[in-house]
Amino acid sequence: MAIVAVMLCVSLSFVSFNANSEDVPGPFAERSNGYPLDKQDQSHINSDNYEILNPGGALAQTFKPGVDGKLTKISLRFDILGTNSPVSFDIAIRTTYFDGIWKPNGVAGNLITFSVIDNEVFDFPGIWQDFNLPTPITLDSATTYAIVLFNPTLTFHWVRGNSDIYADGLAWRSGDSGETWAEADQVVPIGEYELNFKTFMQTPDSGLKKVAWHPNGKYALAVSGDDTVYRYDRETITWSLEGTPNANYVFNDIVWDDFYNEFYLVGQNIAMGRAGAYKYDGTVFTDLFNTPSPTTFYAVDTCGGYGDYNFLAVGEDSGGYGYAAWHHDTLGWVEVSSGWPGGFPEQLHAVAWNQRDTAATYHYAVGVDDESDGFIYRFQTGSTVATLLYGQDNLGAELEPGYAISWNPQYLLGASYDYALIGTEPYYGFGNCYKFDGTNPAYLISKNTVPIYDIGWQPDGELAVLVGGSPGTGTVYHHSKGTSDIVDLSDEVPGSPDTFYGVAVKGPTSPSSGIVIGSSGGFADYVDASNIDTQITVNVAYPKLFWIGFNDTAHNSKIEQQVPPDEWYEFSFAANYSLGWTECEVIVQAWYDGGALGDTSEFPAGGTEDNRCLAFSLIYDPSGPFYSMTYPGIPEYAIGGVNDAVVPGGAAGEEIHNVTLAVRLGPQIRFATGNDFISGDPDTDAAKANTLLDANSWDFNITVRDSTNNVATTSMYSEFGINKAVSISVTGNPTGNAPPGSNDMPMGNPSQITYSTNSGYWVNVSVPNLLENGVGPLWIDADNVAVANANVFANPQYTEINATDNPFGTKFTGPGQYLCVWGNRTEPQVHIDAPSNGSVSFGPFGSDFNAAWTGSGGSTTTQLNWWVTVPGATAEGIYQAKITITIEAEGG
Repeated sequence: MAIVAVMLCVSLSFVSFNANSEDVPGPFAERSNGYPLDKQDQSHINSDNYEILNPGGALAQTFKPGVDGKLTKISLRFDILGTNSPVSFDIAIRTTYFDGIWKPNGVAGNLITFSVIDNEVFDFPGIWQDFNLPTPITLDSATTYAIVLFNPTLTFHWVRGNSDIYADGLAWRSGDSGETWAEADQVVPIGEYELNFKTFMQTPDSGLKKVAWHPNGKYALAVSGDDTVYRYDRETITWSLEGTPNANYVFNDIVWDDFYNEFYLVGQNIAMGRAGAYKYDGTVFTDLFNTPSPTTFYAVDTCGGYGDYNFLAVGEDSGGYGYAAWHHDTLGWVEVSSGWPGGFPEQLHAVAWNQRDTAATYHYAVGVDDESDGFIYRFQTGSTVATLLYGQDNLGAELEPGYAISWNPQYLLGASYDYALIGTEPYYGFGNCYKFDGTNPAYLISKNTVPIYDIGWQPDGELAVLVGGSPGTGTVYHHSKGTSDIVDLSDEVPGSPDTFYGVAVKGPTSPSSGIVIGSSGGFADYVDASNIDTQITVNVAYPKLFWIGFNDTAHNSKIEQQVPPDEWYEFSFAANYSLGWTECEVIVQAWYDGGALGDTSEFPAGGTEDNRCLAFSLIYDPSGPFYSMTYPGIPEYAIGGVNDAVVPGGAAGEEIHNVTLAVRLGPQIRFATGNDFISGDPDTDAAKANTLLDANSWDFNITVRDSTNNVATTSMYSEFGINKAVSISVTGNPTGNAPPGSNDMPMGNPSQITYSTNSGYWVNVSVPNLLENGVGPLWIDADNVAVANANVFANPQYTEINATDNPFGTKFTGPGQYLCVWGNRTEPQVHIDAPSNGSVSFGPFGSDFNAAWTGSGGSTTTQLNWWVTVPGATAEGIYQAKITITIEAEGG
C-alpha cells in the first residue's frame, strides 16, 4: 500500500477682539417678516350660462392686474358634472403672446395642481372655489396674463356671463390641450362673454384690520377685510394663513373670549347683504348665521360669560340709516337696540366691555352720524335699551367721530384707573384722544392727533398702546395709567407703514408686547421697553490655533509622509483662548480622502461599520482633563495619554498650551499613498482648499472651539500617508493514506488561514510536485492535488476553488500554479475590496486576523480542504510538498 503524506510549509511573500457699538433699544425693536396680505383686484362675476370643458380641452381667461404686486390667490366659479368624487386637474397662471394665433406661453407662470371637492352632481350656476398659489408670483399692471385650465379628468362647467363685460381680457377655448386657441365667443357664437374669475393681489395698500391675542401669548389672529384670517407666531415673528371661513364674508373685527375659550369674528355676508359672525375654537370655524336685520357689524367685544351671552356686536342698520347692536347668546341673536335717537343716521365703529360691575355687564360703543358728530352709547347685557351718554346735539356736546374705545382691564386698582380711552377721526381739521370715566369724555393733553383707529391695554393696566395714522403716516402712541397725556412714538416706528388699523397687547407672559397691524406692515411694540440711549459692549473671542502636527513617538514630523500602520503616533497642536482654556474643547478628525481634493474632501457622514477603517474622531476636554474616541465605537484605533503643557511666559489669559494626543493606528487602517505628496501645497493651513491637494491620502484637521458656543471655532488641516500592510497565519498539515490508483481521496487536518490586509487583494494558494521523502527522485504531479475553500461564502463569484462547482476540489494546473482562495481572475474585478473597507477580510467574517482587536472575541479563519489522486504506477513511499499561500495586495 502506498502511503502519501503531505507536509505544510508557508511562504509569506480663530482671532480675539472687543467691539463697542451703540444702539437704541426702543419699544419697536422687533419687526415681523411680513405677512401674506392680499385683496381682490380683477374680477368678472356676472353669470347667466356656462362653458363646458371636456377632457382633452382647455379654457382660459385673460386679465391685466390693476396694480403691480404679487398674485396670491384666484377664485373660479364652476361645477363638476356626473361625479360625487374629488376631481383633480391643473390651473396655470401664464404670460401670453400672439404668434398669428394667441397662445398662453408654456414656459412662464406658476402651476397649481389641486383637487376640487364638490359633492353635488350639478348645481348651476356653480360655486366659487378659492385656490392659493403655492408661491405668490409677481405681476405687473402693463402685462396681460391668462388663467388656464387644462387636462381635466372629467367634464365640468366654468360659469360665464355676457353682461358687464370685463374690459381687460377675453375668454379663450382650445380643443387640443392648449396647442391652438380661439376666442371662446367665436367658437360658440352667442355673443361676447367672460368666464367668472377673481384675482387677489398682495400690494402696498393691502392691510389687516383688527387683531386679537390668544391668552397663551404664543400667537395672535388678525382679520384682513375679506374672509381671510391670518396667524401671527410670536416665537418666529412670522405670519401665515389660518383660514378662509366663507368667501362671501368681509370681517371687520375679532376678539378672544376667556370664558368660552374661542375667538369671535364679525362683519358682513356681502352675498346676502346681512351682518354676520363666526366663532373659532382654534380648529373649526363655525358660522353663527346671519342676523335678520343689520347691514354690517364693525366691532365686537365679549360679555365675560354673563348669563348665556357670548358677545355684543355693533354696526350699521339696513341702508345706513341707523346704528345696530345685537347680542349673541347660546340660543342665537338678540337685538339690543337700533335706530337713530335724535333723528340722525348713525354708525357704531367700536365697542368695549367694562368689567367693573360683576352683577351686570356694560358695553360702551362709539360711532359717528351723518354730520360727522361722534357718539357714545352704553348697553347692558340682557337689556334691549341703549343709553345715549354723549355726543348728540340735543345734549349740547360735540365729539369727533369715534373709531376706538378700550377700558383699562385692571379697574380694581382704584377709581383713578377705572376709565376708558376713546380715539377719534379728525373733525374740523383734527382728531383727539379722550379719557372717559363712563359719564363724560375729557381731552388728554396731547390733542390734534391724526386718526386713532384702535387701542389696546397692557393686561396689568399699566400702559395702553394707541394706533392710527393718515395716508403716508403710521402713528403709535403710549399712554401710562392715571396720567393725562399720550406720548407720540411715531418717529421710532420701523418702516413707517401707511396707516395702522389694529393693535392688541400680549399677555400674560413677559415681555409684554403689542402686535400692531396696518396697511402695509406689522411689528411688535414692546410696551415695557425703555427709550434710553445705551451702549452695547460685545466681547467677541475665538480660540487661537497656532500650529498643528502629526508625529511619530520620537516626535519626528510625519506630515505628508508615509507611515506604517499598527503603531503609535501623536497629533499635536498649540492653542489658547482668552476666555479660559478650560472653556474649550478640541476635536481631531482624520479620514481617507478617496481621491477628493480641497474643499471636496470631507469627514464621512455617519458612523457606519463600512467607514470604520476609513475615519476616526476623538475629542479632548481640557476641563477634565480627559479625552476619548468618539468614532468608531469599537476602534480600529486606540488612544493613549495626553500631554498638555503651558508655554512659560504667557500673559494671564493668553497662556499658550502645547498638547500632544497619542493614537495607535490599527493594522487595517486604509492604505493611502498620497500620490507621493507631489502637490507642493503647504504642510498645514486653515483652508482645506490650500492644503488637502494630494489625492488618496489621509486628511486630518484639528479644531479648537468654545465648548458652549460652537460658533467660536478655529481649525487647521493637513495630510499624511499609510503604508500597505499584510499579515497571515496558517495552521494545519493536510495528511492522508491513499493506495496507488485511487482518485480524489480526502485528506484530514485541513489548512486554517487567518489573515489581514489594508488594501484590495487576492489570496492565492499553490503547490509544487510532491517529492518522495521531500527530495525525490520519485514524485506525484501537482495536478493530482485538489483544494476547495470551505467558507460558506465561497461561491464561484468570489473564489476559483469553490465547492459548488467542484465538490472534490479544484485541481492545480501544474507545479507552482496559483489558484485563488479569495478572488476570481475570470471576474472583471482585479482585486477584491475587503468588506467594511478592511475591518473584516473578504469572505465576510470568514477570515479576520484582526478579529480580537476589533472586538469580536477572537480570530476567525478560512478553511481549505484537500484531496489527492495517486496514479496506479506510483511507488510506495511518503510524498511531501510545501503549500504556499500568498496575499497579493492592490498595486502589486
